[in-house]
Amino acid sequence: MMAETQAQDVWELLVLPDELISFRDSGGTLELHNLSPTRSVGFSIGSTSTDAVQSSPSVGAIPPRKHVVVRLRLLGPMPPERVVVRSAVLPPMLSPRALGDCLDALALDTLVLDALLDGTSTDGLSYRQRLIRCVSDASRHEPEPERTARALTAR
Repeated sequence: MMAETQAQDVWELLVLPDELISFRDSGGTLELHNLSPTRSVGFSIGSTSTDAVQSSPSVGAIPPRKHVVVRLRLLGPMPPERVVVRSAVLPPMLSPRALGDCLDALALDTLVLDALLDGTSTDGLSYRQRLIRCVSDASRHEPEPERTARALTAR
């Protein structure tokens, strides 16, 4: 029963945009919204191409009903095929050291990326991976998701 609850909580991270990141002037953003009213969510950002994107922050924890804006910067002329967002519900009341260990367990490993599936880290933390397609197109205009995201996390 507890494993089912934890697996359901993992899906409570809203990622915007959720299908396509358009890099303009070699930069882009992701918004990560924790929709859970009670649980913190850990996250890690990477890409399918090594050293293609720098993200800030690249790993972290989001408190209940809060969000984080992740800035993405291209490190080369072309974007990666996909940006990978890995997330997991964090156990309650973690010490700073235990939180660090959980976030380290979420860190993207190129060997794990070969599978591109949800799974369990070596430390036993169940996680979910989302793959978001990337394009480099300065002329493409996408609607801003901020109003929707704020409405979902504001209370």
